[in-house]
Amino acid sequence: MSDTLPGTTLPDDNHDRPWWGLPCTVTPCFGARLV
Repeated sequence: MSDTLPGTTLPDDNHDRPWWGLPCTVTPCFGARLV
């Protein structure tokens, strides 16, 4: 769950653009850790 990470003010449905501002397509490694 991305909402469990610190600094996550965005809902899980906004997984397309995580809190760091970069789309999951740019950071697949971090995107996989969020889900």
